[in-house]
Amino acid sequence: VHGNVCLASVVVTPTLDWKLHAFGVLSEFDGNNEGSTGPMLQYEGLVGAQFKPMELTKSDWAAIRKSPPYAIDSWGLGCLIYELFSGTKLAKKQELRNTSSSIQK
Repeated sequence: VHGNVCLASVVVTPTLDWKLHAFGVLSEFDGNNEGSTGPMLQYEGLVGAQFKPMELTKSDWAAIRKSPPYAIDSWGLGCLIYELFSGTKLAKKQELRNTSSSIQK
């Protein structure tokens, strides 16, 4: 689990390749193993609250362990897509509730 997928963790090269960076909270994740959260548990405070799913914000590790391993990064990818299409930085999760007014068609 990357654990910090957001606009700030993506770099676009001169040849327009997109590269994912910021692997500081990268963790091996196995929902059946309580000790598999690694740096994600230790350094999750480094990730902006707006980029964390509610389960991670609430430190609901039981719910996170029941979820597929890609769930946390899927939330981050959704935030990244929102920032790309809205042209603004996501300030708080609540902004995601009304995307029709912030994303141009």
